[in-house]
Amino acid sequence: MDSQAPKGLVVLNHAIVGCGVISNIHGTCLGMVRGSRLAAVMDIVPEKAKALGEKYNVPYFTDRDQMLREVPIDVVHVCTPSGNHHEIAMWAAANRKHCFCEKPMDVTLEAMDLITAAFKKSGTYYGGCFMNRFNPPAQLFKKAVESGRFGRVTTASAQCIWWRTQEYYESGDWRGTWELDGGGCLMNQAVHYVDLIQWLVGSPVKSIRAYTGLLAHERIAVEDTAVAILKFANGALGVIHGTTAAYPGPHGTVEVCGDKGNASYDGKIIRWKFADEQAEDKTILETGGVPPAAKPADGATTGSDPAALGAYHVMFTRAFQEFSDAIQSGTPNALGTAEHRKAVEIILGIYESARRGGEEVRLPLKKSAIPVPMSLPAGYAEKVKGAIHPTLPEAMVTFRKKRASAKKGARGKSAKAKSSGKAAKATAKKSPKSARKAKRGRK
Repeated sequence: MDSQAPKGLVVLNHAIVGCGVISNIHGTCLGMVRGSRLAAVMDIVPEKAKALGEKYNVPYFTDRDQMLREVPIDVVHVCTPSGNHHEIAMWAAANRKHCFCEKPMDVTLEAMDLITAAFKKSGTYYGGCFMNRFNPPAQLFKKAVESGRFGRVTTASAQCIWWRTQEYYESGDWRGTWELDGGGCLMNQAVHYVDLIQWLVGSPVKSIRAYTGLLAHERIAVEDTAVAILKFANGALGVIHGTTAAYPGPHGTVEVCGDKGNASYDGKIIRWKFADEQAEDKTILETGGVPPAAKPADGATTGSDPAALGAYHVMFTRAFQEFSDAIQSGTPNALGTAEHRKAVEIILGIYESARRGGEEVRLPLKKSAIPVPMSLPAGYAEKVKGAIHPTLPEAMVTFRKKRASAKKGARGKSAKAKSSGKAAKATAKKSPKSARKAKRGRK
C-alpha cells in the first residue's frame, strides 16, 4: 500500500491496531496519503488480523510487541474499542511511536489525562480522529464563523439522527457497555456532531442540562437517545439531539445562527444565508461547498451502515494527510490531545446531568460520570477512587436492575429445583419404615 511521495520525502510506515469495521476505512484512505503507507495490522482475534492483512497485502499479527519487533513502524492507528484507546495509545507513546487515535479519545477524563501525559513525555505526535473538521464544506463553515459573517453567534444545534439494529449492539461483547463503549449514541455516534458544534461555535461549553434514555434496544447498558441544552462561554445557547433509535437513520446536521446570518451542514452546506452577501455564496449553496472531486459516492450512508465509505474517503484522507504532513515538517498538528478531549468532556457532562435527573452541570468537569476502566495501570483506580461516582447513569442502573432481577429469578428457580432434588434423594434413601412414618405424618 505505497503512496506516491515527492522526491526526498520520507515515507511513514503506519500500523493499524484493531481490525474491526473502521479499520477498513483507515486502510483504504492511507493508500491515498502522500508520504505514508500501511505496513502492518494487528488484532488479538487471528481471523480479523488475517482478513485485513490479506486485503491490503501487509503482514498481520496478534501480538503488538511482535509487530514492532518485526516491522519498522512510525505511526500506530488506534482502532480498538473506545474504552481500550488509552492502553494502545500509551503503548505507542512508550515505544516512541506517533499515534492516530479513532474517536473518542477515550471514555473517561482519567484515561484521557494519561494519554496526554504519555505523549507529553514521549515527544511524539498524537492525532485525533474527527474527520468532519477536514471536510471542505465544514472548513468553509468554520472560516465564515471566524471571519465574523454570523455576527454575534446566538444559537447552535447538533442532531445525530441515526439507526442501529439490535444485531449491531450484539455484534461485539464490548458494544453497549460503559466499560468499553463508554456510552451509547452520544459517545459512539453523536460524538462527531458534538465535536462539530463546539468547534464551529468556537467558544467553550460552560454548562449543560440533559436527559438520556434507552428506548428502542434491549440488553445494553447505555443510552440510545439523548437530548441536551448547552450554554457557551460567549453567551450562545445550544441543543444536542442524539439517537440510534430513529429508523432508518438518514442524517446528522449542525446549524449555527447569529444576528447576521445562519448556516447548516449535513456533510455539505444545506443552508447559507448572510446579511453581507458575497459573490461566492450562490455557488457554495448550489454545490454544498463540495469540490467536484469530493462528490460522495452513491449507496448507503454511515447513518444506517457503519461500514459505508461514501464521502468519508475525502475527510479521512485529508485528516491523515494533515497529520502526516505535520510529522514530516515538525509543525503542530490540528487535532492533538487538547482538541480531541473536548467533545468527550461535553458528553461526560451530559451523562452527569442525566444521572442527576437533568440538573445543571458546569464544565470543566472534575470527575468522570462513568466508572474508570479496570484496564488502567495497576493502582491508578485506587488513586482516583474518590473521584468516581458511586452511582451510575440512569440507563445503566435500569439495565443492571433488570439483569440482577433476571439472575435472581434464575437463581431462585435453580435453588428450588436443587432443594426439591435433595428432598427427593433424601426420601429415596430412607428405610421403608421411615418412609411409612413420613407418609403417615403427611396425612
